[in-house]
Amino acid sequence: SHQERIDELERRIRALGGIPRPQSSLWRTLLRARKESAGTLDKGTVIFTLEDYSSRILRAYRRSLTDLSPESRKFIERKILPESQLAHRSVASLQAAL
Repeated sequence: SHQERIDELERRIRALGGIPRPQSSLWRTLLRARKESAGTLDKGTVIFTLEDYSSRILRAYRRSLTDLSPESRKFIERKILPESQLAHRSVASLQAAL
């Protein structure tokens, strides 16, 4: 789901004549968490990191809405935000289950 949203965003950016920025990597986030946890990651740490990452992505999408054209705003609201919100809720429910 995450990769599909990245691909859609990159296609949209290119269609508008832009060049997509290099991706922020979830794996870089996990590596930082691993370093901070003395080299091991338990399930709780991984889920916490996933939730943190999904929160940051969701906030970034929401903040960007005011800077976008009406067409791009609709694109984000229809194609990107719903899946991002679903992913965040899923990870948050895992965190709550732990």
